[in-house]
Amino acid sequence: MDLNDQWACVRPSAEGVVVSIRLQPNARRSGVKGFWQQSIRIAVGAPPIEGRVNTALLSWLSTQLDVPKNEIRWVRGQHSRDKRLWLPISQRVFIERIRSLLGS
Repeated sequence: MDLNDQWACVRPSAEGVVVSIRLQPNARRSGVKGFWQQSIRIAVGAPPIEGRVNTALLSWLSTQLDVPKNEIRWVRGQHSRDKRLWLPISQRVFIERIRSLLGS
């Protein structure tokens, strides 16, 4: 997968971005693990029980991207590993921050 194809999972939207995420629950360490198909793969330590994994994902994104948790919006996937979220951040800034977390 080419670098531009990887970032196709981050699309500009009205005053923010829509991001496709493949979520890995029950991880030893939370963080960006790379790319999976047309999604960014993110791991969190919470189990997929009673919304805990979604809460952990929103908290992690809020902290790492410096975005208020209450401003992150669900587009789809609250009950799936494949999620799509809208975040109030520019595409450029989102990609820069995720790249720094990937170490590339």
